[in-house]
Formats: sequence, structure tokens, C-alpha cells
Amino acid sequence: MSGGRGGRSVRVIDKKIKTLGELSRICARLKERGIKVVFAANVHYYEEWGDDKIPGTRPTAAQKAQAERMTTPADAVVADSTYLAGVCRKYNPNVSWVPDAVDTDVYYAAGVRAPEAPCRKVRLIWSGIGKKGYHLELIEDVLMKHRDKIELALVTSPDLPHDPRAAVLTRLERAGVARIVLFSEKTYPGLLRGADVILSPKIL
Repeated sequence: MSGGRGGRSVRVIDKKIKTLGELSRICARLKERGIKVVFAANVHYYEEWGDDKIPGTRPTAAQKAQAERMTTPADAVVADSTYLAGVCRKYNPNVSWVPDAVDTDVYYAAGVRAPEAPCRKVRLIWSGIGKKGYHLELIEDVLMKHRDKIELALVTSPDLPHDPRAAVLTRLERAGVARIVLFSEKTYPGLLRGADVILSPKIL
């Protein structure tokens, strides 16, 4: 699109609809024309380590090579975590960390709650796409042990043939430990505000 002072043009490339190989070729052409290239690094393609079970999340050799081809020549790199920023600096010194944006008009603190029964169950919440539920296996035995003391909401995506949920989510639901709630922008903020604890286990 065009605009701004002097009629400068801005090129916006949605990398969700392009392969990294295509992106690197497009950006090379832009740089040849003197246009600055900023690469947003929000997926860790650079290293492979750990015991992550989530299908389709381990970077391939081709993805690693393409990410390096994008990161190294970029005029600037924006990383969405401090860890990823450190990894990107191995390829390019011009790296900045910008945390994910949060709409504070929608996601805001619960404030002071009205007094509640001291013996009520502890409200827990976990959220993520279905296949990332594998991380809950780290604490599955603890959740099962304390099922009579907790209310657990699992906010997740639909269970689809091409994107099946992790089995642990179904096990927790069938055991009466948790209820599965489909993500909705209308209800999710309220669920977060009503929770006592937000769960975010991670298999490394």
C-alpha cells in the first residue's frame, strides 16, 4: 500500500500465507530496491531440543535454514519473547523484544471480589489449542489427586480430525476433574477474571 510523506510505499507481507522461502525471496527483492525489511520472529525455528510431544511443532531442517535466511539479512528483527530475542541475536545484532499486545479494554483485572465461602473449590483455568494440552500431563496426577478441591476449566479449540486434542484433556474431563470450554472472545475474559489460578505447564 502507498501513503505517508513523500508517497513512500509500505509492503505488508502476511507470512501465514507464504512459505519462509517465498518470504526470503520477496524481502531480497525489496532490499535491492532500498526498502527496509523488518522480520517478526514469533516462532522458534532456530533450535531443536527437548522432549516436546506436540505434533507438527518440531522445526524441520528446511524451516531452520529458511528462518536463518530471513533473520540474518533483515534490517531489524522483532522477537516476541526475551528468549527468542537472544537466539535471534546470534544471527542479527539489531533485535528488539516486543511483548504480545493485550487489549486492556477487554482483559483487565477482576478487582476486589465479594466475600465467598471459605470452603469453596479453587478455580483453575488452562487455555490453548487442543494439541498443546499435552503439557498438562506434567500435572495430571496432581489434578486427579485433588479433584474434590478444584474446578478446572480447559479453554481450547474444537476437536477436529486434522487437529485433534491431546488425550489428557479428554481424560481430565471424563474423570470429572475438568470441563472443556470452547474458546470465545465473549466468554474467555470473564473466565480468566473468575479464576484463582491460571495454569501454564510446559514440557521442555
